[in-house]
Amino acid sequence: MNSKKLLHISFVDDSLVASEAGEAIVFDDSLVVQAVGCYFDDLTIESFRVYDLEPVIFPDAQDYAGIVIGGSGHFVREADQLLWMNDIAVFIQRAKEAGVPLLGICFGHQLIAHVLGGVVGPFADDRRDFGVVQMQKLKHADNHILFQDVPDVFDALASHGDYIHELPIGARALARSESCHIEAAEFGHMTYGVQFHPEYTPSVMLDLARERIVDEASRNRFAAGLSNAPHATQVLRNFVKHAVED
Repeated sequence: MNSKKLLHISFVDDSLVASEAGEAIVFDDSLVVQAVGCYFDDLTIESFRVYDLEPVIFPDAQDYAGIVIGGSGHFVREADQLLWMNDIAVFIQRAKEAGVPLLGICFGHQLIAHVLGGVVGPFADDRRDFGVVQMQKLKHADNHILFQDVPDVFDALASHGDYIHELPIGARALARSESCHIEAAEFGHMTYGVQFHPEYTPSVMLDLARERIVDEASRNRFAAGLSNAPHATQVLRNFVKHAVED
């Protein structure tokens, strides 16, 4: 295992890439690098991009100190349509069995839960969390490695329409919000997930808003309510520190 090498898995929805309007929604694998890269000496972050219509041979998880599975324009409920879903399920299981620290973000969070036997689905009213969302740490998360130097209540940036309805057996929730009761979770030894996006910035949210909010006045109100979410980003940095320095 390389003590200074992190793997970031990102997903590219071919239908979005093919359309000019969808370019801003493609999940940028440089965001994780920008959020954590300069905080760790000699850290290498390798990007592995998964394309819808291409065969996927995942690298050996044991070659890395830690793995981040990022967000996606896809949904776990599309599993039957995604050629790579079985492959990444095997990859997640192998990484977990090998004890390689693993963090899922948004879709990645849901994907880990799904692979391990949890239940993922949409909000009942087809709405989505989008923008700044207030998070509440649960009591047993006070001393958790993900939440070191993170207050009990903190803001995060979010963009999701699905969430984990039921955790897999043996998993536990670490944080919640008003609309989502599992905003962060531990899925057993060294395996974690967050529903929010710790790598996002207000400018990323504005790019997404240009696609989702057509009315200019509404978009301007949304922009005025945005702010940085440093404590959410700290969660990501805590994971990386745990993976490469512990």
